[in-house]
Amino acid sequence: MYEASRQPIGHDGRRIAGRSRLAVSVLAAVTAVPAVATAATISGAGAHPERVRTTRIEPSTTGAGITAETDPARFHLVVEPRNRRDRRLVVMLPGSNAGAGNYSDFTTHAAGLGFAAISLSYPNRGTIGAACQATQAEERCFERARGEIVFGADVPDPTGVRYSSDKVDVDAANSISGRLIALIDHLAAEDGSWNRFLINDERSPYRAAHRGRVRLDHDKLILVGHSQGGGHAGFLATRTEVARVVMLSSPDDTNLSGTAPWIVGGSATPLDRYWGLRHEAEGPFGAHVAQVWCEFGGRGIGAGDTTSEVEVADGSGDPKGSHRLVLPGDLGTPLANHMATAYDGAYLAGVPAAWTYLLGGEHRGGRP
Repeated sequence: MYEASRQPIGHDGRRIAGRSRLAVSVLAAVTAVPAVATAATISGAGAHPERVRTTRIEPSTTGAGITAETDPARFHLVVEPRNRRDRRLVVMLPGSNAGAGNYSDFTTHAAGLGFAAISLSYPNRGTIGAACQATQAEERCFERARGEIVFGADVPDPTGVRYSSDKVDVDAANSISGRLIALIDHLAAEDGSWNRFLINDERSPYRAAHRGRVRLDHDKLILVGHSQGGGHAGFLATRTEVARVVMLSSPDDTNLSGTAPWIVGGSATPLDRYWGLRHEAEGPFGAHVAQVWCEFGGRGIGAGDTTSEVEVADGSGDPKGSHRLVLPGDLGTPLANHMATAYDGAYLAGVPAAWTYLLGGEHRGGRP
């Protein structure tokens, strides 16, 4: 699964060096990324852990058929504000090979803004880009792989479309939707307020341990993802309307024919609810993100509001109302640049200010 092409080619015909072994190299390379920010530099809850409650949950304990994880970094991470709580749920989807625990700073920051926040562990070992870049548009490789990871193999999405891919192997229980439903149901057994994110539905393909057949209340979800996870967040939002979408260093779905068909198709979520942050020099990890943002949904993310890109220095610069934020400069390697938008220990010191803005809060130069 997640077969890597040795010489993948982007939509503009340029060969992207170094992508051939991305599926096995990303996790090892992450350890070499220099620490740029730590919990001590995060404003909001990151600097005040007493304001939030953090729980780590091994995925298989939440429902039948869910694969067990032995690495604590791959346990679900749940962070809740102790006092004020927004009605919406922030769901962070990690990048390729990364654990949910590798985005604890972002998740804690979101909770500090008043959101219940989850960094979800899901089947993300391997990279979809490496598996699908050397395919043709008619193969719909990205769409099929993302659809199976988000909904499960041969499980209908909210529009009735089913997905099956030879690049991944994910059933309903282990899909993003299945695992998120199981986790929320598990949390609701202890705290009934979590039930607001689920809707009883006898037609649902997902069965929760306590509530039975339910579906997600997508209208209450703020979907956030980094790298591979950002593509999944965007993909899900094209299939059903969600409250907000934040795509960090993503998506980069291009193949031999051009931009992946699902990118340029329509979106169930209005395009002015999509927001993004990328670094300008992510190389093989995000060479086409800017173009994908322009083509997303046919009119580009932010369409209906503003579609301009704005550089925000280390993240603390004025976003000027833009839906598309860019970090300039160079941290030494494309991978370091790619991780600078979200990954613990690798994001720039001002990036939490950008996170606040992207989640709908006021931008205050790094001090929300």
